[in-house]
Amino acid sequence: MPEPNEAALDRQQTAPVRPMEGTVDVAPADPDTLLVVTLNAYGRRRTHEVPGWAPRGATDPAPGDTVWVQRADSGKLFVLAWHPA
Repeated sequence: MPEPNEAALDRQQTAPVRPMEGTVDVAPADPDTLLVVTLNAYGRRRTHEVPGWAPRGATDPAPGDTVWVQRADSGKLFVLAWHPA
């Protein structure tokens, strides 16, 4: 039987990963700028700087927009989608 820590790690690695919903706090100046968002995940609200996002044409995310963020296996965050408020 695995040690408790090993069992917990196995559960984490096989658990389905869900996108985290949040809101845009600070509008980026350009696509190379970090997007500052507050995520409502795991019963907490936390602010994160997300490097991985893309504009839609000439439209960039604005404060108050809804954003869905995913954490990659590497631990980095990236934006799956954003929607104007």
